[in-house]
Amino acid sequence: MYDYITYSFYSRLQEINEDSANWSAIKIAIERAEGLNESSGFIDSSIKIIKAVGLLSIFASSATVIDKQFLEEYSSISMGIDNPSIVVDKLEKAQILRYAKYKSKYILFEGTDVDIEAGLYEAARECKRPDEVAEKLNNYFDFKIALANAHYFRTGTPRYFQYLLTSDIIDKVPTGDIDGYINLLFAPKGEIETLVQKVSNIQGHAIVYCLFKNTEEIVEHLFEIDKLEWVRDYYVADENDKVALKEIGNQIAHEKELLNRVVIDNMFTTRVDWYFNGCKLDSMHSQKDLTKLISIVCDTIYSGTPVYRFELINKQKPTGNMSVARQLYLSAILDHSNEEDCGMDKDKFPPEKSLYLTLLKNTGIHCNGVLSAPTEESFGPLWNACCDFLKSSIEKQRKLSELVAILTKSPYKLKQGFIDCWLPTFLIVKKDDFALYTEGQYVPYINKEVIDLILRSPSSYSVKAFDVDGIKRGFFDKYREAINLSSTELTTGSFIETIRPFLTFYKKLNNYAKRTKDISVNARKFRDVIANATDPEKTFFETLPEELGFKEITLSQNPEAIESFVEVIQNAIRDLRNCYNELVLSVEKNILAATHLDGDFAEYHQKISDRYSRVKTNLMPLNVKTFHSRLVGKYDNKKSWIEAVSYVALNKPLTEIKDVDKPHFFKTIQDMLFQLDDYVEMHKNEDNSIMRLHITQNNDKPITTQVIVSDVMEKDVNILSDKLEELLSDDESLNTAALINLLKKKLQ
Repeated sequence: MYDYITYSFYSRLQEINEDSANWSAIKIAIERAEGLNESSGFIDSSIKIIKAVGLLSIFASSATVIDKQFLEEYSSISMGIDNPSIVVDKLEKAQILRYAKYKSKYILFEGTDVDIEAGLYEAARECKRPDEVAEKLNNYFDFKIALANAHYFRTGTPRYFQYLLTSDIIDKVPTGDIDGYINLLFAPKGEIETLVQKVSNIQGHAIVYCLFKNTEEIVEHLFEIDKLEWVRDYYVADENDKVALKEIGNQIAHEKELLNRVVIDNMFTTRVDWYFNGCKLDSMHSQKDLTKLISIVCDTIYSGTPVYRFELINKQKPTGNMSVARQLYLSAILDHSNEEDCGMDKDKFPPEKSLYLTLLKNTGIHCNGVLSAPTEESFGPLWNACCDFLKSSIEKQRKLSELVAILTKSPYKLKQGFIDCWLPTFLIVKKDDFALYTEGQYVPYINKEVIDLILRSPSSYSVKAFDVDGIKRGFFDKYREAINLSSTELTTGSFIETIRPFLTFYKKLNNYAKRTKDISVNARKFRDVIANATDPEKTFFETLPEELGFKEITLSQNPEAIESFVEVIQNAIRDLRNCYNELVLSVEKNILAATHLDGDFAEYHQKISDRYSRVKTNLMPLNVKTFHSRLVGKYDNKKSWIEAVSYVALNKPLTEIKDVDKPHFFKTIQDMLFQLDDYVEMHKNEDNSIMRLHITQNNDKPITTQVIVSDVMEKDVNILSDKLEELLSDDESLNTAALINLLKKKLQ
C-alpha cells in the first residue's frame, strides 16, 4: 500500500497537506532503518513494520490499539516476518519506534537524547501531589455556559448558568448576564461531611452543587501533568530539542484529555452527590438531566418572572435598533396613550409596535385608551412589587436605583433590556401617584428627556408617594382655590395635580427671582420653603403654614385664618412673579433719568436712537461701542432692549444680577450714557469744522471750495486754509476731490 501510494501520488505527497508530517516521518524512519548496521533481511523486515505503523497512524482510528502483541501477530501473519519481536525491540532501541502509553499505540519517533521516562521518575521526587484540586482544575477547564432551555421556552427570559470549580461552597447572588451557578465541589480528604452540612443550609439561591466524593483519580492525573511540565521546564537541557518537547507536549495533552473525561464523566455517576436549595437530589445521568435541573431551579428561584416572549428586548444588551424602537415606543405612550394602539398604524408592524403589543396591549395595561394595572396573570407579582416600592416611599424618598436593584434580583431577575422598557412604562402609568425628584429638585412632568436621564442614571432620581388619608381636606381645597382649581375628591392624583403648579412655578423662576431679597418677607419665606421641599406632603401642610405664621391649631379652629393664609400665598406668588419686572422698570428709570427723557418705550427709544446714531463709533472703546450698538439697536419690546443694554454694563445676563451688584450696575449705565453724551458733543463740533474758502485764481474768476474736516482738530483749520490757497495757486485745474487728496498728503 505504501509503495503504491508513493509511486502513484508522489507529487501530491510533496505538497502541504494535513498529513504531510506523517508521510515525512515514514520517509525519515525508513532512511534511518536503512542506515542501521544490520543484515539486509533485518532491514527489509524493519522497513515493512515502519510502513505498517506509519500507515496506521494516518488511516486508523484514534481508538485503535497498536501494541506489541498486535505488531507481532500482524507482522508474522500478513508480512511473513520471522521473529518480529526482535525487530520491534531493535527499532525501539534505535528510537525509530516508540510505544506511546498515552495513545496505547506504537508511533514513529525521530529520536532524542532526552530519556523522558527517567525524567518522569525524577519529577516524581520534585513535584508534590496537589492538595487544592479545584485551583489546579481551573487551569485546565473552560466549561461552556449552560442555558435553561425549558424555563426560556415557558417565560421568554433566557437564563444562563456558569460552572465554578471550587474546594469550598460559593454563596453569592448572580448578577448581569449570569442567572445561576453550577458549583463543582472538590473536597479535600476529611472535609466532605463539613461541605455537606454547609450545602444543606443554603436555600433561596440559584446555585446547584455537585460534590465529588472521591478525587483520588483526579489528583493522579493532575500529578502526572505537573510531572510532565516539570520535565519540559527543568529536565530538557536543550531548548531546541523539538522532538522531546513535542513528545512531552503530546503526553500533556493526553493527560488533560483524560482529566477532562474523568471530571465530566463522574458528574453523571454515583461518584458525586447533587444538591439544590438545601436538599440532596437524585443522580444526574446525562447532560440532558442537568439542563432539566437548572430549568427547575429557575422556576423555583425566579418565580416572579413575567411571561414576556420578545427575545430582541428580553436580553441583557439589546441591539442599537431596539434602543431606537424603545424610544419610539415610549414617545407613543407619552403622547398618544388616549388613542387606540397609542396612535400606531394598524397595518404596519415596526419594532416599536411589537413592543407595544407584547408589553401593553397583550398584558392589558393599555385598553380603550386607558393605562392601568395589567390583567395578564404573570405580570401580577412584578406590578405589585413596583406598587409596594411606591408605597414604601410615603415615609421618605426612595431612589429609582433601589427599584432597579429589586428587579435585578430574585424572584424577578429581569434582563436589563426589559427593565429599560418596563421601568419608564410603570412610571408613566403611575405618574399621578408620586412626585419625582432629581438632586432635591422637583420634576413636574415626565417626558422623553426625563426618561432618557432616568435610564442613564436611576440613582439620580427619587420618588415620593403620599398618604392622602392623613391630609387635611380644608387645606387641600384652599390650595386648589389659590391656583384656581375646582374642588374635587382628595386622591393621590388630585394631590399631585394640586401641588405641581406650586413646584413648577418655583422651577420656572429665573435666578434673580430665586435669590433676591428685594421682595416681601412672606414672598421670601414662601419661595425658600418651596425651594427646599423634599416631602411635598409635609411641606404644604406643615412647614409652609408655620413659616408664614399660621399655626395648625389656629387654622383648624378659625376658618377666617385659612382665608388669610390663602391670600398670603397668592400675594407671595404675585411678588415673586413681578420682582424681575420691577428690576427691569428700575433699569428703565435709571436710563431715562440719565438721558432726561420720558414717555413710552417707542417714543423715548426713538429719541435715544436719534441722539446717538450720528456718533462715530470707530473712536470709542470696545465696551462703549457695544453699549452704543445695543442702545440704538432695533428691539420689539422694552424688556428685550433693557436686557440687551444691561448685559454690556453687567457683563452677564440681567437675570443673574445679585442684590449687592445693583448700585454699581446702575452707576455703570449712567457713566456709559455720560460718555456717549461727550462723544455727541465732540462729533457735533467736528461737523461744524467746515471751511468755506473764497479764492481768486489768476484769471480773476472767484470759486468757493467747501472742505469737511474729519480727521483734523479744529485748531488746524487755519493751517488748512493756508495750504489750500497754496495748492490752488500752483495748479488752476484742480477740482475739489483732487484738492482734498493733495491736501491730505501735504498734511502728512
